[in-house]
Amino acid sequence: MRKAVAFLFLVGLLSAAQLVYNETQVYRHTLIPVECQQGEHSIVFWREMRAYNVTTVEGGIERIKHFTTFTLYFKNEGNQTLKDLLLKEHLPEMVAETPEDIANFSITPHGFEQGSVVVTWLFENVEPGETRSVSYTVEKELNESVLDEFETPKVVVAASNIEAPSTGETGFDWTTPVIAVLTIAVAGLIYYFTRGTGYQA
Repeated sequence: MRKAVAFLFLVGLLSAAQLVYNETQVYRHTLIPVECQQGEHSIVFWREMRAYNVTTVEGGIERIKHFTTFTLYFKNEGNQTLKDLLLKEHLPEMVAETPEDIANFSITPHGFEQGSVVVTWLFENVEPGETRSVSYTVEKELNESVLDEFETPKVVVAASNIEAPSTGETGFDWTTPVIAVLTIAVAGLIYYFTRGTGYQA
């Protein structure tokens, strides 16, 4: 409930904000998805940064708050649906040092990695030609130079045309285990009868 109230409050502030500048970075990735051996898949990324100034009055005193919103876009330029796409965004220290420094996410993260602010999101069924995006906001005064501090987004992808493993009755080859068991049994019988013959003599 508190997060929802905070989100609505932030949306209200930014709706009355003055846009200071808007910068965009573009990254192009060509990758071979894990679990898929049927060709390369092209994904284009671009990151947009928007900085805002918001003037508020608290106790008769006028204050200026600074917010910066980063939006990360990606587009599936391949010809196959990406069944699962795990997107990792490493935030520079000047953007956020802990997850608590982030005021809002447009999509709840799949998780955080310990030791640094690395945020992960999981996207399902990204169709060919489809563009998805995720954004987050920090209450900080930042300029466009911070974009140089970002790393290229990292992705782990599974394509939709992965062949499912066989589940039929013939899926496991019993030949080798059966031969091994029979060999041991025969060897045991030979040893038993040989030993028995020697004992009678």
